[in-house]
Amino acid sequence: LYALLERGGIRLAHADEYLRARLPDASEAGLLDVRRTTPVMSVLRKSYSTQARLIEVVRAVYLGDKYEYVVRLDRGAGEGGIGGLVTAPGRDRPE
Repeated sequence: LYALLERGGIRLAHADEYLRARLPDASEAGLLDVRRTTPVMSVLRKSYSTQARLIEVVRAVYLGDKYEYVVRLDRGAGEGGIGGLVTAPGRDRPE
């Protein structure tokens, strides 16, 4: 998807991802085949172009006991604080 966007002149600049633990609604519980008392992780991602245009919205609901979210923070070159954010679900898991 991103390669196609870039070929069309649209470059991804950044994405904001929002995570929230909650209980599923009736529809989600049915689709996931769980009770409405089963915790889920709700994820909303908004991706933006270098022109600050919203180019992608992803909404997902994961079972709470099946989802792992790993974040690696890299310090940007020449910056005093954390300059980059890289998400890598399932990789480099600490034991």
